[in-house]
Amino acid sequence: MQNEAPCHTACSIKAFLSEQNIPLLDWPGNIPDMNPIENVWELMKREVAKDVITNKTLLLERSVESSSSNAGESTVLY
Repeated sequence: MQNEAPCHTACSIKAFLSEQNIPLLDWPGNIPDMNPIENVWELMKREVAKDVITNKTLLLERSVESSSSNAGESTVLY
C-alpha cells in the first residue's frame, strides 16, 4: 500500500518495487479509518494512557506490554 508520501513516491523506491515485481495498491493518504495500523496505534494509546509515564524507558516498556496484550484482538475502531 502506498499513499502519496514523499518516501513512497521517490523514483528509487518506485524503481526498486518495479524491479522486484511488487504490485502497488493505490491508497488514499490521511484516512485513518482505512489504514489498519491507525487502529493499532489508537489501542496502544488508550492502554498507555492508563498509566502515569515519567520517562522514555517506562513509555517503551508500557508500549511493548500494550502491543503484546492487544496482539490477538480483532477490534476495529471507528
